[in-house]
Amino acid sequence: ETEEETGPYSEIIDGYYIEGDTCYELYYYKAKLVDRYCRVVVKAALELDGVATVYDMVVPTSYCYGLSPEKLTELGASDGVAVIERIYAAINAYCPQAGVETPVVTLPVHQVLEQHSDEYIFYRTDHHWTGKGAYYASRYFLDTVGRSYPSLEAYDTFTYDTFLGSLYRHTQNLNLKNHPDYVEAYLSPTVSELTIFRDGIYQPRPLIDCEVSTTNKYLAFSSGDHEYYEAHNETITDGSAILIIKESYGNAFIPMLVDSYEYVYAIDYRFWNGDLRAFAEEKGIDTVLFLNNLMATGGDYTVGCLERLVD
Repeated sequence: ETEEETGPYSEIIDGYYIEGDTCYELYYYKAKLVDRYCRVVVKAALELDGVATVYDMVVPTSYCYGLSPEKLTELGASDGVAVIERIYAAINAYCPQAGVETPVVTLPVHQVLEQHSDEYIFYRTDHHWTGKGAYYASRYFLDTVGRSYPSLEAYDTFTYDTFLGSLYRHTQNLNLKNHPDYVEAYLSPTVSELTIFRDGIYQPRPLIDCEVSTTNKYLAFSSGDHEYYEAHNETITDGSAILIIKESYGNAFIPMLVDSYEYVYAIDYRFWNGDLRAFAEEKGIDTVLFLNNLMATGGDYTVGCLERLVD
């Protein structure tokens, strides 16, 4: 059962393509869903006009760099980078049409990650990016907004040596099982805890959980998916506050901002039902970042959740 596959190997299972020891979740462009996503971001910018600047970061997934254009054509999958650029063009076009005074700032992080695509920035057995992928994206974002951050040498790291993720669970592929991932997280030099809202109460949790008991070691980042997160850096006293509107890709991103803002807030739009403008005004938030992986921008469920956020 654990015998290693030999020779060239590839397989497609329910929209997942396995090549060697790596699995890719394939993306199929749906114009109407993507257009709805773009309009949500613009509507949020209109709602937050005069309160906060909205930024939009669409994170490519591993197949954008791991598969050639010829292979995408063979598989019938869409060019993910081209879709991201289409999303940004639509958002930039819709802002003046909607009367947004402070336009959405689109962040082509796919260009940054492409420069590091030969590094371990995506898992092979899971659909998320790694801590290193989130690190590169966070530095690009912080450079854009002009916030300082620690050098890489300032971080200690924590590692789970063995991780078999969602793509393995979906496919049960033997090649993936024999070549598990590992999870490496950067430990903030100043913040070790955040507050989450779960089961109707606010709870303290580790920013990086070094004692994840389940096999899903991606839960190390921000203690997994929750409705609401808040991290306070007591060494910063400038009143700076950011809100991240995210799905699970944001979990690895939150810890990379806590050394740059006094307050980092995050909401998972799949679960949160608050008033966006009222929350931003109450917390003094002047920066709002939509952070979504490419798959989420074209999913009926995720786009529907985003629409409820601004309805």
